[in-house]
Amino acid sequence: ATQSAAAPRSPFSEYIGTNYIPTDTEIAQIGAHLVPYEMEVVQLEAQIQALSVQRDRLKSYIGSHKALISQPRRLPQDIVEEIFLDCLPAHNAVMDAREAPLLLGRICSRWRLIALALPKLWASLHISVGFLTTDLHETAVLEWLKRAAPHPLYISAQYERTFFTEDSIVPLITQFSSRWAALHLYGSPGTDISLLAAVHDAPHLADIRIDLRSDQHLNHNQANDLFTARIFAAPLPQKIRVTLPQPSAIVPLVAPFTWDQITDLTLMSSTVTGSSDIVLSNTLACRLLEGCQNLKSLEIPVFPLDDVPQPPLVHPLETLIIHNHGTTFKLLEYFFQSFILPQLTKLHVTNLESHWDEDEPLPAHPLMRLGDRCPLVSDLRLDLIDGLGMISFVNRLEALPHIERLSLILKRDDYDMMPLNEAVFFKALTPTETSNRCPRLLDLYVQTEECREKVWKKFLQAHLDHSTSFRRLHLHLWSQDPYDSVDQLLLPDTSRFRDRGIDVYIGHTEGNPSYFLPRFQPIALHDQIPLVTACLPPNA
Repeated sequence: ATQSAAAPRSPFSEYIGTNYIPTDTEIAQIGAHLVPYEMEVVQLEAQIQALSVQRDRLKSYIGSHKALISQPRRLPQDIVEEIFLDCLPAHNAVMDAREAPLLLGRICSRWRLIALALPKLWASLHISVGFLTTDLHETAVLEWLKRAAPHPLYISAQYERTFFTEDSIVPLITQFSSRWAALHLYGSPGTDISLLAAVHDAPHLADIRIDLRSDQHLNHNQANDLFTARIFAAPLPQKIRVTLPQPSAIVPLVAPFTWDQITDLTLMSSTVTGSSDIVLSNTLACRLLEGCQNLKSLEIPVFPLDDVPQPPLVHPLETLIIHNHGTTFKLLEYFFQSFILPQLTKLHVTNLESHWDEDEPLPAHPLMRLGDRCPLVSDLRLDLIDGLGMISFVNRLEALPHIERLSLILKRDDYDMMPLNEAVFFKALTPTETSNRCPRLLDLYVQTEECREKVWKKFLQAHLDHSTSFRRLHLHLWSQDPYDSVDQLLLPDTSRFRDRGIDVYIGHTEGNPSYFLPRFQPIALHDQIPLVTACLPPNA
């Protein structure tokens, strides 16, 4: 050991690190010279192995004793339970050993016992119906839901794309209907409707979502059987979303009817083309609101007609989202003439293309009377608004004095009789010494093809100069040229606005927004991620 530690001078040191080729005699000498050093290496490795074993034994001894005094071991059980609940994912829990709650049972036996004994930890479950291929899988689902007792259950289920041979999930979970709090079914087969209509005990069901497959057509009797079922008569407010090929089938043909328990209703079409059943007319929308007197939020597809009811329907609705399938501004104006909504604060309208013929008089904007009929609107979103629609809209801004959040997706079309001009829009929203069309405006979101930097900077500077309440601009620009490299675009400096309290975000997207938002608004049942936060238990 001393010999090698001293690193003696090699008799061949003058050749080391050179291209010298030893002779046969020198090769033999080098081999003989290395023998004692190789033997010493073997001895050292044996010593290292023995020391490693000793080290591992000591580390294990120390670790086992440190575990006795570790902080997690000393945590009270109620603290551990709160930590476990905070570990739950931001969607309904899934049967995956890599996620909570199953992951929590793989740490140690104590934590496994705590997890299994904590009902709230198992109160949500997302089920992939294609997973239920054996009795063992179904038993696992049942055990999961039993473990959550007595807490309310938040259940979601996704039928696979190859769903034609799948059985309904409803019979498996019906035994827990008395504890249903939320039930979301995606890609649901038609059999689910009759099975749900037969459920008699769901007193806590407050959140229902049923997305039927696009090939499942219901007649009015089947749809009415669903909405008159006991599950839609819980003694508490209900949030309901139904997607089916013909949403109009939901509305009863004969009035009056009473769905007073529904406070949040969404009806959407699962098909792109078809009969008029995929949308609601003015009359059907009025009939629906008449039967839902406690409704606070409504989202529906509409094709406005000139059948304006007299007198207009007065309703306490607070949120209205309409997917417009009408072809002209005039038809949409008829729709808004059908209602008086004095408590409406949130209004979203998709597809506001004017389809104006230059030989016709300039049409009025369909929202021109919105201020009279819905005076409290503070959150307004208009999607796919063209040049004419934008100009006619900004000319009516004074009628909406309560606007705080405004979102517009502007559509530029080469065939527009009145081309889109973003400068006109920003100028209309720019405060002056004598006027401010939107005195309460806080947030502005605009998606458009282009907007010159000096236009929106002038808009922001004016709000700073006049000390308005405006606080956020989100400008999203899109490009039709697929060869434009967004990475090469230089984002402007917005620090001077941020420093004075206005957040500015400038984003970029390839493609025309009209491609993103087609006239008909189908729900992509099998392309979405159905693990929705909306189906989570409160404080989960």
